[in-house]
Amino acid sequence: MKKIFIAIIIVLSFNYISFAGSQEANKRYIEKLIKHGIITQQQLDKNKVIIRGDKGDTEIIKKKGKVYIKRISKKQLQKRLERELKRKIRENEGNIEELRKELERLKRRRN
Repeated sequence: MKKIFIAIIIVLSFNYISFAGSQEANKRYIEKLIKHGIITQQQLDKNKVIIRGDKGDTEIIKKKGKVYIKRISKKQLQKRLERELKRKIRENEGNIEELRKELERLKRRRN
């Protein structure tokens, strides 16, 4: 349950936000995540790290030497998954019936 309080960040819809308004604060926040064992240094070496949380996901993105923290709510995440599945259905990837069932399951879970 410790992971929940770490993953909660002030949410400003779908935009990139700098936690506490500075890159130094972002780096301190990331150091805390590593210290508590939520993410590892190897994960941080990648350009994008996603932390799953109860209330949504947090993305840590490295771009041009800067670190951005992006918060995605469950509702936004759900919509993203639905769009992705609809795209897969259009492209006829995989078993279409299986994808349709997955889409219906996601729609029911959102409601």
